Amino acid sequence: DIWTTNWDELIERAATKRSDQMEVYSEDEDLAESRLGLKRLYKMHGTVGPATASRELVISRDHFESYPNTHPRFWQLLGANFLTRSFLFLGFSLTDPNISQIFRLARLYTPAVKRPHYVVFSGVDASQRKRAGLQWPDFARVGVQVVEVDRHEDIATVLERLVARCHPPRAYVSGSTEAGTPAEEWTYAFADELGCLLAAELDVR
Repeated sequence: DIWTTNWDELIERAATKRSDQMEVYSEDEDLAESRLGLKRLYKMHGTVGPATASRELVISRDHFESYPNTHPRFWQLLGANFLTRSFLFLGFSLTDPNISQIFRLARLYTPAVKRPHYVVFSGVDASQRKRAGLQWPDFARVGVQVVEVDRHEDIATVLERLVARCHPPRAYVSGSTEAGTPAEEWTYAFADELGCLLAAELDVR
């Protein structure tokens, strides 16, 4: 599942290029008819698509503060996901108003939160270092681990490695041998060694 506070349709376009089927929810009422089995994109703050523009975008401070009341389904579902899944927060800066939403959510469910969560920050310069030094311990206190990368472009590398790491490895090897012959013994020895090499290459534990 993907949760986004962006209004644009970049994620939907990327899914279309990959021929991925994705269910998109941009209004609180949409969640009353959610379907299982598809990838889900939750556009918490609405959308500006030409055919699917939201009635009202979440954009002002008042909208942020009243969000749990104006979007109760989104807020309750986000809370349930926060308790039962691991979140990877991307694209935030230290001054992003959405950061306060993370703290609000984390404080609401602490210490019930048992799943690890992560937030990636990029390009934190010297002028932001003091703020980071104060803010990051707060993340750790509510169960959100900070991951710092040097450049914004490095986030793509993080995602590529994460996909490779989490994608279930599969290898299909086909062959045959005659039972009771030296070839059978060699085949089993070869298959065993090949499995060990693949496991070591993929760092399987």
